[in-house]
Amino acid sequence: MGEGSRVRLVAFLSEGIPHPNTGESVNCNLKGEPNNDLHIPISETANASEFEAIVVEMIPQDRPANWTSSNVETLRGKVLLIEGGLFYDNLHFPNGDPNNPLAGQPKRFSLWEIHPITSVKVCKKASVSQCDPKRSSDWTDF
Repeated sequence: MGEGSRVRLVAFLSEGIPHPNTGESVNCNLKGEPNNDLHIPISETANASEFEAIVVEMIPQDRPANWTSSNVETLRGKVLLIEGGLFYDNLHFPNGDPNNPLAGQPKRFSLWEIHPITSVKVCKKASVSQCDPKRSSDWTDF
């Protein structure tokens, strides 16, 4: 397991708002949400802070039309199954201490990301314990 490995993670949106990046060289420094990765903090529990989160990112290339920051926000409180490539973001620093946040750094405790996300599924049942990542009938596509 390492960078580029395909991974699956059951998680929740953490506190913080899903938002587009502001223009990166990988996306030709273009501005606006349609041209940029969507930065999404996710965590193990539904009420975790961004400092307890990791980052997952939806890239603009071939992104489904409903994968927008406002639509992702509607997933708050729902159990999610996220798939994609493992990525190590060595351009930033871990920033997991809310009492001593690092200015200019994303709030997160790890530099490992799922980036790009290739699939987002939503649990059809009431709780995380009722949805098995290995049982496709428990999930619906976002």
